[in-house]
Amino acid sequence: MSNTVPNITTEEVMNDRITPRWARDIYRLLPIKSQYILSGNIRDSFLIKNDSCGYQTVSLLELLWRVLQSYGFKRIEVYDPIGMVMQAYPPDSSTSQSQMLLTEFTNKITSKLDGQDRIAMVIDFASRIAHNDNLFPVCDKLATRVTAKVIQGDTKEISFYNPLIWLFNKDGDIPPWYGKDNHRLYRQEIPRPDLDQRLKIADTNIAFLSKRLGQDIDDESRKAYSKIFAGMSDGFTLSEMSDVAKLAAISKNIELHDIDDAVRSYKTGDPTLDNPWKSGELRKRINNADEAINKQVRGQQTAVRHALDILKRSVMGLTGAQTSSSNNRPRGVLFLAGPTGVGKTELAKSLTYQLFQDNDAIIRFDMSEFSQEHSDARLLGAPPGYVGYEGGGELVNAIRQRPFSLLLFDEIEKANGKILDKFLQILEDGRITSGKGETVYFSECIIVFTSNLGIMREEQELEGGRIVVKTKPVVTWEDDYATVNKEVRAGITAHFNTVLKRPELLNRLGNNIVVFDFINPEVADEIYGIMIDTISERIVSEHHSKLVLSDSAKEFLRCGCKVDLSHGGRGIGNCLETMLINPLARELFKFEPQQLKNKTVTVTNVHSISATGADAESYEVEIQVG
Repeated sequence: MSNTVPNITTEEVMNDRITPRWARDIYRLLPIKSQYILSGNIRDSFLIKNDSCGYQTVSLLELLWRVLQSYGFKRIEVYDPIGMVMQAYPPDSSTSQSQMLLTEFTNKITSKLDGQDRIAMVIDFASRIAHNDNLFPVCDKLATRVTAKVIQGDTKEISFYNPLIWLFNKDGDIPPWYGKDNHRLYRQEIPRPDLDQRLKIADTNIAFLSKRLGQDIDDESRKAYSKIFAGMSDGFTLSEMSDVAKLAAISKNIELHDIDDAVRSYKTGDPTLDNPWKSGELRKRINNADEAINKQVRGQQTAVRHALDILKRSVMGLTGAQTSSSNNRPRGVLFLAGPTGVGKTELAKSLTYQLFQDNDAIIRFDMSEFSQEHSDARLLGAPPGYVGYEGGGELVNAIRQRPFSLLLFDEIEKANGKILDKFLQILEDGRITSGKGETVYFSECIIVFTSNLGIMREEQELEGGRIVVKTKPVVTWEDDYATVNKEVRAGITAHFNTVLKRPELLNRLGNNIVVFDFINPEVADEIYGIMIDTISERIVSEHHSKLVLSDSAKEFLRCGCKVDLSHGGRGIGNCLETMLINPLARELFKFEPQQLKNKTVTVTNVHSISATGADAESYEVEIQVG
C-alpha cells in the first residue's frame, strides 16, 4: 500500500451524519490524539449507509476499519487478554491469530505504535485487565512519547498517530489515574442508539419481517409499524432490535401488526402465553367489575368509577397515548389518596383479582420501610462491591419473576425523597436499571400508590414557653366529598411541590389521582354488619358454636362503632375488638371446648364498666350458652 492519503470525502465516511459521533471524532482527531478509550455500548451494532442507499449495521471493529482505511491504514491488530490472542482485522489468507501473553503484548506495543507501518491497535475486553498490570503505566507513558507519522497527501503533508484504542465495558473500569491530564488521550462513552437511529433500523427490520412472513405492506403501513417498533425499543441496542425481528420471524403467532407483542416477548416472555392483557375474558370482567368491587370497597362509588376508567384505558393499551413513549410506560398508574381505613388497599387487591384472577399477583411494598436514603438498595439492589449485591433488589426481583402484576406502594409519602426519584424513570420510560446493571421493564404491570396526604397537617404551637408540633385534621368525616376532594388534592400538590420539591413526579401522576371519601353512617352500618358476620363465622370455625346477638347488644355495638368515623372501616374493626371480641373471648375462656361444641352462644348485653371507655377492659358482655 502506498504511503499516500487517498481522496477522502465527507460523504464516504460521515454520510448523512449516520456514522456515530464517536467514530466521526476518531476520524477528526487522528492527527492529534494517540489513544482512544471507548466504553459503554461497545458490543452493539452500528448503523451505516450501504451502497443501495439503505441502511445496515456493522460491528464496532468494522466501523473502526471503515474510518481508518480512509486514511491509508493497512490493518487493525486486536489483542484479546482473555483468550491471550492477537489477530489482525480485516482477516485474510495472509494473516492469522497468534497466542500472546499480556507481558509479551506489553513489550511489543511500543514498537508497533511508534513504527512506520500504518496500523491501529485495539485492546479488547480491557475491563478484565488488572489495574496493577504493567500494561497501563507503559501505555500511559506511550500516549505522550509516541510521535505522529508524516505522510504525503494529494495536496499537503498530514501527520497521523498509530492509534491505540481501548474497549472497556464501562467508564468505571478504567484505572482512575490513567491518562490524567494527558491531552493526547480521548475518552468517549458510547451511548445507546437514539430514536432516529432506532427508526432507521426498525424500518429495515420491518422490511425484513414483511419478506420473511410473506406479508406485503405499503409505505405508510411500514412507517407506522416502524414508529411503533422504535418507540417500544427505547433503551434497546440495535443488536437487540435485530434479535426482536428474528424472534418475530420464527414465531407462528406474531404478524406485522403485532410488532409491539414481539417487543414485549423480548422484554417479558412469550406474549401468547399467560398474558392477561390478551385474554378474551378480560374486557368482560372489567366491564362487570363495578358491582363486584363495590361489594368489597363500600361507599366509594366515585373512586371506584374513576379507578375503573383508568383501568379500562390500560386494558385498551391507551395509557399515555398522547406521548411518543406510551408503549413503554406501565399499563396503568393509580394514586389512591384519602382517609385511613376507607378501602384504598382493598381496592388495589380487588383490581388485582379482576385483572389477573390471582390474588398473589399483587406485589406490595410498605414504603414506611424505605424512609432512609440508602433504602433504595433494597428496591434496586446494592451497587457492586457492597453487601447484598449478588441478591439483587426486592422490586427488581419481583417484577422480573412476575412481569404481569399489580405493584402496590403503600403510604408512599413515608418513603425518602431520594427513593421517590427512582419512580420518575419507571413512570416515564417503564424501565429501570438494577444495581447489577440489568434492565427490568414495567410495561406490563399496573402501579398503585396509596397515601393519606391532605387529611392531617402539622402546626406549631406555643405551649409552656416552648414550641411544639401538633397534628391537626384538615378535614373530618362530617365534611362533604367536594371538600375532602379539594383539600386532599391541595395537600398532595403542596407535599410534592413544597416539601419534596419534586413537582416533576406529581406531573408524572397527572390525572391518575383518585380521592376516597370518609365513610358515612349508612356505609358504616354495612361494614358493621359484614364484620359481625365475619366474627360469627370465626366462632363457628373455631368452636363449632353459633353466635347470636340480642337486639339491644347489636344496637349498643352499632352506636359505639359510629361515634367517630374518622378512621373508617379499620376504626369500626378496632371498636368491635374492644367492645365485643375481647370481652367475649374472656367469657368463652371460662368454658371447656366440649362445653361450647354445637351450642349457641347468645350475647344478651354489652355494657361499659368505666366512665372513659379508653381501653379493652372497659367493656363486659353477658352471655348464655345453650
